[in-house]
Amino acid sequence: MADGRPQFLFIVSEPEARGRIFRAMSELREEGLGATMDLGSRSMKAQMRQAERLGASWVVIVGPQEWERSAAAVRDMARREQDEVSLSRLREELLSRAR
Repeated sequence: MADGRPQFLFIVSEPEARGRIFRAMSELREEGLGATMDLGSRSMKAQMRQAERLGASWVVIVGPQEWERSAAAVRDMARREQDEVSLSRLREELLSRAR
């Protein structure tokens, strides 16, 4: 977040996922990467608008459907493309995308 923009913005609408995703976000920060999460209960649409305002490079989404599949949707904000990543590989995958 050297230029003030987070590389990753996490949107977590599945309450059970918050702890695990918060740990992943903290690990990214330890690696020197900018990562933030909305701790309120705003809608996904509002959080996506926030990601655009902040200039986040990637949005990581974990809703009930993703959580059920043990996955996260990772959206490239510049390309407007999204794919799914296993939660077991999330940290490694996000690190590789940030480099």
